[in-house]
Formats: sequence, structure tokens, C-alpha cells
Amino acid sequence: MYTSKPYRDDNRPVRNFARRSAHMGRNVALAAGVASAFGAATWAGQVVLGQVVQPGVYFRQDVANNTGAAANDLAITFSGQISGMKVSPYGSPGGTYAGTLQPAPPAAANTYLVPSTAGMSVRGGSEAQVRWRDVAGTTPSTITGGTWTVNGVAAATNPTPATMGGVIGITRDQFTGVASVTFTNSEPFAVNYTNVAYWVNNSLDNYTIDSFDIPTGSSVPDSSSFSLAASGSPSNSLTVSLGTVDTVGYELVTATVAAQSAPSTTYTLGAAAAAPEPATLALMGIAAGALLLIRRQRKESVR
Repeated sequence: MYTSKPYRDDNRPVRNFARRSAHMGRNVALAAGVASAFGAATWAGQVVLGQVVQPGVYFRQDVANNTGAAANDLAITFSGQISGMKVSPYGSPGGTYAGTLQPAPPAAANTYLVPSTAGMSVRGGSEAQVRWRDVAGTTPSTITGGTWTVNGVAAATNPTPATMGGVIGITRDQFTGVASVTFTNSEPFAVNYTNVAYWVNNSLDNYTIDSFDIPTGSSVPDSSSFSLAASGSPSNSLTVSLGTVDTVGYELVTATVAAQSAPSTTYTLGAAAAAPEPATLALMGIAAGALLLIRRQRKESVR
């Protein structure tokens, strides 16, 4: 017959509990450290959340000068932080101009300015193309406002740059490698998307603010045109699967958008999202191992 072994002054169980607690504490600390590192890890500037990666970090969007006069400086305000902006006017004089972050106040927060001293000029009724990169780990930014000015003086009519369409979201499942693109209409009216094109496995040599929208990968056949209902409607978004993509390279999407009521007035959009970095995947494996170790220790502690 089994008889329990007595412990003097009941010290042994206390020591066992203390030892288990200390061991679990080290594991919890390890997992916490891993979780902290994992939480801070980015996927080419995108925050890793569960199995899905947030939208890509490079974007482009047209802005129209509807002031009726030529403007030689442009301020663009974004919904959140970005790490850089460049403006490329169409036609003469051409060129690409880098924007600089303006202090707030008096300018609105997250406002970038291309000053008249840069030599930029955008004719009335014409458009310029804005490229920007989001700050790693932040919510993707959209253009929320701005001002067309001439030598620092705001235009008298329609000073806010006209835009259409929102940021195109690109996501990738970390485990299956399947990439998807989501288009969302943020306008209060229905819009048409045309000339939609998708490329996967593009070379990372082009993954810069100047050249991310130059395709170097494989084209993915899919619908090149569709319509989306007004913002807030059940059919104001569409998700397209790009299939399984390589672990090296990036996905690129470009499109032309216009209001259904004015199909001839078009704006171009673009977005790019890079593949996961190996360090991120390694952190995922370490985190899973640490959590499994904690679970095992918890089971042992209750025996």
C-alpha cells in the first residue's frame, strides 16, 4: 500500500511550488520578450496581426488642380504619419519633387509641402501624381486635404486638391502565402474601376518610392474593370485573390478610377506590398515555441 511521505514543517511542497513558480516566471518572461519583439516586428513596414498582413506601405494617387490657374506649390495632408512624399506633375515641366513635412500649427498635422522654390508647376485643370510611403507599423494613410498655392498664396477657388478612390489594401496570409487585394470605394457616389492590373513576385530592386509602380513580376489575369457602390453600401468593396506568391518580392496593383457620373475624368491609383522578412517568420516560430513551453509548464504545475 502506498503511504504519503511526510515532510518536516511542510517545507518541501513550498519549495516545489516556489521552484515551479520561478520556472514558469522565466518562461513567461521569455514569452513576453518574444511577444514584444514579435509585436514590434514588421513585414516590410506592415504590422503582423495574426495570419493577415496589413496593407502595403507604398501608394500613389492622382490629385487634380481645379483652381483654374497654374499652381507652383502644393501641400498635401494625410490621415496619419508617412515617411516621405514625392509629386510628379504630368507634362511640362515634368520632373519629380520631394515634399517636406510642415510643422503644425499653422499647417495641419501630417502635412507635406512642395514649395514654389522647387520649380514645380501644375496647370489649371491638370493633375499631379502623389507617391508616398507609410510609417512602419501604422495604419495606412490616405489623402485627406491640402492646398494648391501660387507663391505661397492659396488659390481663390477650389484650393483643395481633388482626389478619387481610396488606398488599395494588399494582404498576405503568413502561413498559406496567399495574397489578396481589397478595393474600397470611399466616395459618396458610385465609381468605376478600369485598367486594373496585378503583378506578383516583383523585384525588390524596384521597391522604392520612385519605382515601386514599375512592374517586373508576373501578371495575374483577373477582372480589369468593375464598379463599386457608394461608401457605406454593402457592395462598396471588392476582394480579389492573387493566389500563392513567392516569399521574396512584392505585390503591385494599379488601377484607374472615375465617378460613374463623369467617366471621362479619371484618376490613377497604385499600391505595393512586400514579402515577409525572414526575421519576422523566425520570431513567429520562437513565439510559438515559448507559448508551448508555458502551456507544458502549467500542466506540470497542476499535477
